[in-house]
Amino acid sequence: MDTEDSQIPDPVVPRSIIWWYINARFNGRHVDEYCASQWVGDHTGSDDLDRVHFDRVIEAGLHWEVADTVLSRPLMLFNSPYCSPGKVEVRRQVLSDTITQLAMDLGDHIRSVREIQVVDRTANRYLFQEFHLDAFVGVFGEDGRVNIKVSKGSRFYMAYLGAAAFEPDEAAALGYRQRFEALPDSQRLVRLRHVELTPFNNAYYVVPAHFYVRKASDKTDWYWLYLARDDGEDGLLPTQRSSGLPASPINNLPSVYHYHSAGARNGGLNNELSFKDPLASAMDEFMQVLYPVDTLLFKSVVVPDQIVDHAMEVLYDYPWGAGSTLKYVPVAARQHTSPLVKMVSGVRQRTLMSVMPHTGGTLSWTFQGKAHGALDPHGDACWYCPPDDPGEPHDTSGKTLRACMRKTSGFSPVVIDKVVSGTPGNPVMSTYVVLNASPTHYLRVDERGYQVGLTLCYLNRRGEEVVVAPADIEWRVLDGGGVMDASGAFTPGSDQPFSVVLAIEKDDIRLYWAVIILPLPLKSVREFVTMSNKVS
Repeated sequence: MDTEDSQIPDPVVPRSIIWWYINARFNGRHVDEYCASQWVGDHTGSDDLDRVHFDRVIEAGLHWEVADTVLSRPLMLFNSPYCSPGKVEVRRQVLSDTITQLAMDLGDHIRSVREIQVVDRTANRYLFQEFHLDAFVGVFGEDGRVNIKVSKGSRFYMAYLGAAAFEPDEAAALGYRQRFEALPDSQRLVRLRHVELTPFNNAYYVVPAHFYVRKASDKTDWYWLYLARDDGEDGLLPTQRSSGLPASPINNLPSVYHYHSAGARNGGLNNELSFKDPLASAMDEFMQVLYPVDTLLFKSVVVPDQIVDHAMEVLYDYPWGAGSTLKYVPVAARQHTSPLVKMVSGVRQRTLMSVMPHTGGTLSWTFQGKAHGALDPHGDACWYCPPDDPGEPHDTSGKTLRACMRKTSGFSPVVIDKVVSGTPGNPVMSTYVVLNASPTHYLRVDERGYQVGLTLCYLNRRGEEVVVAPADIEWRVLDGGGVMDASGAFTPGSDQPFSVVLAIEKDDIRLYWAVIILPLPLKSVREFVTMSNKVS
């Protein structure tokens, strides 16, 4: 035992509820190395995935954002290069992320897709959560789950690892922060890992337990772990422990942890043999709240004759050897473009396109096929400039409440611009759906097995909804795969993750029409229909 241990006061804990508690010294960077090394290639199992869905209002009744994200198992780091001292970082790799912008025009009955952004795991994008050491309490439950309960006040941001520069984007993570902060206290959890508890008598001594981590000194990598077996109430612990550097670094064998008995509720545990062996053999499970399984091996335990309020020394071996140099290094990232697809109408504002992550090298920006708009490169990004509004005159004498247009030769209500960007070895594409006039009709959607049903509707001059007969509709798939049949059923294709469909009501004089972006097969038919029809 180090000589300084006798100078360390006991933590302030309500002893009436405590069965036992442990004080342990550890090096944060050492723990980080072990956790990161184990995390590589082993953080995407189906049981580890965190599926996040949120549907948030941007502008009431007009604009929404829907996110569907799959995140990897969390990696918690005490000494991240992106955090200031005293802060803890939890990072999760974004395995897939689809952000859909929805809008509803006056008189519409569904939320229409206006923009889609898509990221997959090849981009090396991560969701970061950062909070102070004092802001979390660890929970080691009877199910073997190691969770941390985080109070409000976390910082969330997105960033790309392996990019030319580390650039935190808090705006991109705003929805995740709002979702987390809105959870009740009992659900504001980060699930770190699952520990397979050994025999029941060991688990009996181990769980349920709370654990707390505090800095030993702001200028070092050393921390104190407090682990307490209790009735579920949070113990009261100091915010920081300032005791100087340990005389014997934990990276040198053996490691010493200290056990203190605080008595039990049923007259106290005063018989050494009643708990020594099972408690000692459970020590490896204690440290799995921080260390991955099998990175520490229990070596021996020494229990004094008088066990109540005395220290028990627990020794561990590091099977990988001290000072491991194994670290997590992200693989080379593939680029993606933002936006994937966007509808351009009304004021026709320019859109700033970006390719992420930017890993260096020269980016190119060109049109694929016929160009209607223009491109204005701007450093590592590029402005897409939509074409001018053709200014075709409107006809207010039609049958629709919305003004229509008379048909003219060569006029198309919708044009498509496709922009190829990225690098020669990794080309990526953005698609722009440019509306040359305001639609007179709208589309309702419904689920028809593996197909999406589209029903063309309009409001007549009295404001009443009228459904257009399928025989009176001309369907056109303007972009993407998929097939429309005469009944209005759309079968998704596989050429690209979305399609653009134009519906025109047959008329010899006037142009009656609607257009829709179908994010299929990016989303399932049911997901798309549910998302579109939710208007509250």
